[in-house]
Amino acid sequence: MITDLSAAQAAIDHIRRLASENDGKAPTAIVRATAERFECTERTVWGWLKNGIPAPRSPRVLQDVHLDAIAAENGDLKRAWKKLSATGEYPCGYRQFVRDVNALPPVIAAGLTGGVKEALKHGLYLKGTSTGRLDRVIFDHTMADIRLRRVHAGTVEMFRPWVTLLIDSHTRVILGCTVTEGDGVGGDPNTESLVALMGGAIRGQTAADGTFVGGVPRLVQFDNAKAHLAEAMLNGYLTLRIATHAIQPGSPWQDGRVERLMLTFKEEFLSSLPGFTGALADRYDHPAWEPDDCMSTDEFMIRLEQWIDDYNYERVHSSLGCTPFEAWRDDPLPIERVDDALIRHGFLASHRGRKVSKNGVRFKDVDYVHADLSRLVGKKITIRYLPNDRSFIDVYLDDEFVCTAIPHERMTKDERIEIVRERERDVRKVNKIIKRSRKRAIERELAGNPLAAPERDPSMPARTPPDTGDDDFLSFLEENTAEQEDRP
Repeated sequence: MITDLSAAQAAIDHIRRLASENDGKAPTAIVRATAERFECTERTVWGWLKNGIPAPRSPRVLQDVHLDAIAAENGDLKRAWKKLSATGEYPCGYRQFVRDVNALPPVIAAGLTGGVKEALKHGLYLKGTSTGRLDRVIFDHTMADIRLRRVHAGTVEMFRPWVTLLIDSHTRVILGCTVTEGDGVGGDPNTESLVALMGGAIRGQTAADGTFVGGVPRLVQFDNAKAHLAEAMLNGYLTLRIATHAIQPGSPWQDGRVERLMLTFKEEFLSSLPGFTGALADRYDHPAWEPDDCMSTDEFMIRLEQWIDDYNYERVHSSLGCTPFEAWRDDPLPIERVDDALIRHGFLASHRGRKVSKNGVRFKDVDYVHADLSRLVGKKITIRYLPNDRSFIDVYLDDEFVCTAIPHERMTKDERIEIVRERERDVRKVNKIIKRSRKRAIERELAGNPLAAPERDPSMPARTPPDTGDDDFLSFLEENTAEQEDRP
């Protein structure tokens, strides 16, 4: 295949000029050199001299149906091509199919064959620079030099928590934090905590003077922890069009601003707390910490949030000459905000196989309800949720959105009434169907048995209808329904 059509045409024109000066005979040595240059045979060059250089065959533009077939076969091009050929949706051979796939943008081609992670590897990456707020936000987490107290298997014990911070690189504002007990790979924070942290930072908060702090970052920088490359995180980045940058392993200098923040976090916050383990034994003659001396995770989180507020709003940053919040407030760069629904859709974890019961959907010891769940009782559904946020779950049936359910105790009076009315409408509908079916059964019986007809001989014993096993509850509903229908 010719990669440079203009260069090939110039070479052929040059050979033709030489041939015109040599009684129409092209120099064989020049033809051989041209073939070597363009990596083809001499016979091909002679064909170009005779018939001209053929126009390159443009690749067939693959449509969504072709891309869907490749994704459905998990990137197996051979199987995708066979399926498309069998249905007549791709008329060319397999080799042409491979060429068409390779002609796709590198991100798409790599993603179809290797998944989202491969797609990210083949995209353009931006350098870790920032000229305004939200240009670059940085993740970092550390095992804090402090011991906290917890109860595990009925025993009080001490442990070192993991603290994750999300900082705006330009203004140094701490956009969020999370404290975990080390549930991820190797003990570091898990995906749920990172998803919740990023989702909360995008949702943001409003300061006392009305300034909004938060929004969609343009680039997120993180280390190579597996939790950052989990599906829930990558889907969120792709949904909100957030670029990503992973620093090289063992290169903390690429994350210098967060590393400096972590040092401040240790020196100005942790060192003053009970349970701090960063002091040398020969400097502070302090006995080993006991569990009763240490704080619980909740107590530690409260103090951490207070320190972050002081860091953002009160403490003058040496590099900025003002507080991080003042740098954020005075930055003219616009902030992109999105609806909570889009944030939830982007940064939601999923859980399949949940069954809807008469109490709704039970998840993490909480019953979530919605009026639309009444038609799904007994069916298995998929839920999507924002980790560490128990205020809602999104319910899907066969990958189609059904509703957003909320905890039972958070329902308003009107929402409760709507659920009761929905149930009453369904029960009345069933009641009418049952009454109609009984009436039709009696009519069929009378039509087929003259002895049971009204004109039968009164001296003959009446036929007793079989016991139908009436439901007392339905009978009660029938009586109440009749009373309600008789009311004006």
